[in-house]
Amino acid sequence: MKKLLNKSVLLLAAIFLLAAVTVVFAGGGADDSSAPGTINVGISFASKQTVFYQQAEDEVIRAAKEWEQETGRKMNFTITVADADVARQAANIEDLISQQPDVIMMVPQDSKAIVASIKAAHKAGIKVMTFIRAASPEADEPADAHVGIDTVHQAYVAGKMLLEKMKKDNVEPKIIHLIGDLRDENAVNRQNGFEQAVKELGGTILITVPSEWNPEKALSGMSAALQAHPEANALFVASDFLLGAVQTACERVDKWHPYGHPRHLYHANVDVQPNALDLIEQGYIDVDTLWDHYLQGVAAVQTIAKLADGIPLEENEIFVQSRVATPENINTLDNVTSRNYK
Repeated sequence: MKKLLNKSVLLLAAIFLLAAVTVVFAGGGADDSSAPGTINVGISFASKQTVFYQQAEDEVIRAAKEWEQETGRKMNFTITVADADVARQAANIEDLISQQPDVIMMVPQDSKAIVASIKAAHKAGIKVMTFIRAASPEADEPADAHVGIDTVHQAYVAGKMLLEKMKKDNVEPKIIHLIGDLRDENAVNRQNGFEQAVKELGGTILITVPSEWNPEKALSGMSAALQAHPEANALFVASDFLLGAVQTACERVDKWHPYGHPRHLYHANVDVQPNALDLIEQGYIDVDTLWDHYLQGVAAVQTIAKLADGIPLEENEIFVQSRVATPENINTLDNVTSRNYK
């Protein structure tokens, strides 16, 4: 089941307050952890290799401060980072379990491996919410809730708008598709969403290039694909995280140009991260779909509070739908968190 976060939450009173977080964020300090009504939360990030995850953390903290102003209650966060290491993430979660928080929020490195940690937390009587990335749908013991972006919709909409633009220009789409890490449910969802758009609107995916979220692998794969398919006229890229590799590969074959140039490759991306903002504005990227960190943070805090208080959830999967960024609207879109991290 999916529940789309109503955009009316944008009307929440917002005071933007970023707190310095190393291991513990605790409003007024770690001593507040036993204050009446306080909710203690452990967070396990798979990694923080990009500013993407810092945005996610900061917006959860921002939403928690807003929640505190509304309710008079605090949320304390103990934060761990696994540096993209599955075993380290499992060990980090064991450490969090030993601290007996009310809820553990997990950003899985591996959607299948995380299931063992979910089971361990449940055995200790701790609620679990996956965040950004879900556990595998094949998990025999799911998390109590998941909060993230509707990544099927994110890729479908980006693909649909790209293909519509090409059709309007009377260009038959011949596409190189750069995908993420198939251990990541979001990468799988994005591949499925884009392929659905191609199925509905037409076009040819000449080659699907794996990246495993590794820029070096993305660069070598994109370079080989562009050499093998000089007829390619479009790219679909699974995340702005891979943009550097894409740009380098395209520049090598003189196909990195803005829209309107005869050697422009039509280009759809996902996430609207800081490195994409100028490229969207300049027309190198035709369409990009936003990873809405603020709305995701609000949804996470609301869900954590319900889990901690034992309030039944109407849905256990809460997905925020993405807005679309194009060269025409990028400067007028509101609440684009990545602008603060350029």
